[in-house]
Amino acid sequence: MKNSMLLMLSLASMILWNCQKSNKKDGSSDTIRLESPIAKSRSEMKGFDSTKSFTSYKGILPCADCSGLETTLKISEDGQYFELSELYQGKGDQAFVETGNVNTERGFGKDEDATLYILNWDKAETEQRYFVRLSKKPGQLTMLDRSKNLIDSKFNYALTQVK
Repeated sequence: MKNSMLLMLSLASMILWNCQKSNKKDGSSDTIRLESPIAKSRSEMKGFDSTKSFTSYKGILPCADCSGLETTLKISEDGQYFELSELYQGKGDQAFVETGNVNTERGFGKDEDATLYILNWDKAETEQRYFVRLSKKPGQLTMLDRSKNLIDSKFNYALTQVK
């Protein structure tokens, strides 16, 4: 119990410490970028090419203290990099944007043709996020829990590919 409380407190501290808010005078919405001290910006990532195209997925994920988490996940066509943008609905117009490296694994459970996406695979497990593209739903990514399992819930954890 103490370990999980300590972990949650540490994560909250890291997020608050690493938030960088841009102050814009033109009244446009602010963006908060979340990056760990070892994270690299897109332009600093080895091999990153800003002219590469991305496959985008969008959806509204469940949120404990808001009406929904408006989520956009962009994965580079070469499958190496991601950009994750999350906007808490009803909590202002600040989007939290995270960039990083992606790793993929083939197969998920009994679905040998599924693709598991591991965001921030090169960081500590506490910073990793997991999504799966099942072979029966190729235009959709489903968010997984920290143990890489489907979330058993009545809520929608799927992001749909933007064409």
